[in-house]
Amino acid sequence: MKGGGRLGKLDLKLKLDDRDEYHRSVDSYELRLLGLERALAESKRSVMIDFEGWEASGRGECIKRLTERLDPRGYVAYDGGGIATDEERGHMWLWRYAVKTPKRGQLVIFHRGWYTRVLDDRVEQRIGHAEARRSFDEINEFEKMQSDDGCIVVKLWLHISKKEQKRRFEHFERDPAQSWKVNADDWQEQRRYEKYQSAAEEMISRTDTPYAPWLLVECEDDRYGRVRVMQLVAERLEAELQPPAKKKGGRK
Repeated sequence: MKGGGRLGKLDLKLKLDDRDEYHRSVDSYELRLLGLERALAESKRSVMIDFEGWEASGRGECIKRLTERLDPRGYVAYDGGGIATDEERGHMWLWRYAVKTPKRGQLVIFHRGWYTRVLDDRVEQRIGHAEARRSFDEINEFEKMQSDDGCIVVKLWLHISKKEQKRRFEHFERDPAQSWKVNADDWQEQRRYEKYQSAAEEMISRTDTPYAPWLLVECEDDRYGRVRVMQLVAERLEAELQPPAKKKGGRK
């Protein structure tokens, strides 16, 4: 599907066919990310990464690859897209995520997070238009508060086409070892792909900020998507954690 938003303009034909190049790139980024995790531990900063995107877009595999060589003492991963507990429902809706934000020197990863409210809940009409608009403002305020406190907020949308999502669902269903990855709710999302993409375009537009910009990843090709995620995360953390080199000449 092509559209007027940023997702519709992504080039889903991008591929990384060379396996050797893929493994070289993964090895290189794994070492860079390990160095950045160490730099984070020595800093007064923190990192919060939210993986959003389509079902079957490869979020789990990207997280696995991103953390493969990290020190497990330095990061925590959460599934933030599940049904809220009774305790969580007793608080303002962002509370369930706010209590999981990272401490200084720590990296926290969400396999889906606070954007469920303005995507799934909105498309499935569990919240109305006015409540969704208010939620955009609350999300921006939440992320600004984290950023002002020194947290590096990284938001990734993993994008695949409707046709590719259908192909992956059918592949999962044929494989007994992977059939658990797709259910009736996933197929319902697939049938409503256009509605979800429209809602995602608005979500990205209204919550793309200088302190928490969206990073959009073309994941039609698995290998390309994984390497691209590692690249974008490494570049974002390097820009935030590594001091700029002093220029020659001029004042010190």
